Amino acid sequence: MKPRLWVVSELYYPEQTSTGYFLTRIAEGLAGNFEVRVLCGQPTYSEHGARARRRERHGGVAIHRLRATHFSKDRLALRALNLVTLSISAFFHGLFHFRRGDRVLAVTNPPSMPIAIGLAARLRGCRTILLVHDVYPEVLAAAATLRPDSFAYRALARLFGRTYRSFDRIVVLGRDMREVVARKLGGRDEKL
Repeated sequence: MKPRLWVVSELYYPEQTSTGYFLTRIAEGLAGNFEVRVLCGQPTYSEHGARARRRERHGGVAIHRLRATHFSKDRLALRALNLVTLSISAFFHGLFHFRRGDRVLAVTNPPSMPIAIGLAARLRGCRTILLVHDVYPEVLAAAATLRPDSFAYRALARLFGRTYRSFDRIVVLGRDMREVVARKLGGRDEKL
């Protein structure tokens, strides 16, 4: 029996954005060695407006599209609500379906997802990998959304630092991001 791997991402097939495209290829590539199951949302970017089946198999992977709100992405508060409801749905799905010894690969988009999935995976005794696309709250400072000296920024930095440290392994996209994430881990980069 193959070990079970969960891939958790907001975006997945039929999405053709970079995250959806690459996560689909990664999951399908691992399907030869693992029983791969995907938790994702409905298409919202390149395939916006398309309704995909809630459950289907594609490329040897079992896909489960989670229930979440689908408000307009054009309003920041409504978009944030969509991402939070998706993360909550993923948390409860993981809590009821992850098994001890499963492997869980989560992506940092949406930013609430690693918090929710990391907690569900820890509670169920899973091994975890975090694929970092965006580093929060640093990306918010770079976008001039939050000041690094603000209370909100410092609180988010603590929350995301704790979240990153809870994962068994962390995959980053490059040298510069590795340095940022290593600082988040308190200089301990053995997880990278």
